[in-house]
Amino acid sequence: MATLTISQEGVFSRVNSIDQCCAYYFLTLKENDYEKFVSRELNHFQSVWVSKYEPSITNDLGGDTMKRLYYLTDDINAAEEASDRLHQEGISDWNLHVLGKDKAELFHHHLHSTTPLQELDIIRSGERGALLGIATGILVTGFVVYFTPLGASLNWLAQAAIVLLFSCFGAWLGGLVGVSTDNYKLRRFRKEIDNGGFLLLVDVSPSERQAVETLLSSFSNIRKAGEDSTIVNPFESPVPQG
Repeated sequence: MATLTISQEGVFSRVNSIDQCCAYYFLTLKENDYEKFVSRELNHFQSVWVSKYEPSITNDLGGDTMKRLYYLTDDINAAEEASDRLHQEGISDWNLHVLGKDKAELFHHHLHSTTPLQELDIIRSGERGALLGIATGILVTGFVVYFTPLGASLNWLAQAAIVLLFSCFGAWLGGLVGVSTDNYKLRRFRKEIDNGGFLLLVDVSPSERQAVETLLSSFSNIRKAGEDSTIVNPFESPVPQG
């Protein structure tokens, strides 16, 4: 498989092996050219990053990005028809899920049901547990380093391992808590779901949003129930039930 190395044309040229990359660095460059070369390549990388990657990352962190639209209905046939029409509009199963009390009924109507990660609070609780674990790990590491005889023998790698261990344990513990809790984004819909309703979760980009909202507004027995970001924020509180 071809690999990517640095070349005089830019950082994205193809070569056959990593050895060629090393040879290029240490054999073909003169010592006094290093600074100019590195500066040029950093500028090239920055221009590629700003034009290609930075916008998508900024979007993923809450900019002009994917939104999750929530729609409620009591009619599963309407949900099935809406699902079919959304597929025709280019919305894939990856971005379209239906939450209902009876999974078998959803399967019978060929509806893509929500996953446990969407139904339960596993991700947010895991994130919170990991953050708490990191904080605890830092406190424990600081105590060991400054107040116990073992501190002098702990290098930075051992200290990082302690923090990582506490972080992983916190994430695991938080995930266990999340397994027994409804997703904080969906708790406001629990009453409707328990009463036999169906919740459509449609993830849309800005270019898809208007078409999806127009399509679903044409259904008299499907109503919009809210929207939010697809990002899971560990510091966000559940939306109160309307």
